[in-house]
Amino acid sequence: MPLDEYEATLDELVAQTLSRVKGLVLFTPYYIESNPADRMRARMDEYGAAVKRIAARRQTLLVDTQAAFNQLLLTHHSAYLAWDRVHPTPVGHMLLARTFLDAIVYKWDGEA
Repeated sequence: MPLDEYEATLDELVAQTLSRVKGLVLFTPYYIESNPADRMRARMDEYGAAVKRIAARRQTLLVDTQAAFNQLLLTHHSAYLAWDRVHPTPVGHMLLARTFLDAIVYKWDGEA
């Protein structure tokens, strides 16, 4: 789907949904690749920027999944997180879950 169509469609869906739910959370798309110049990674970053614009405009919570993967990619090979850079391994899924829980300010055991 072209970027402009993606952004307009997502924005419309968010606008229609906001009055029906409490606490809408948007996630950026990701591509588990450490090189931001990689064509697919660069394209996902463009779509992620669209999600960020919508989250800001509609005042929704945002989970920046690409930023979370980028941090772990500083010390780990992409195959550790997803053998094909798209479908996460258990470690990649755990990172996504932890990033979401941190974004909603989940109180971990023992935290005040």
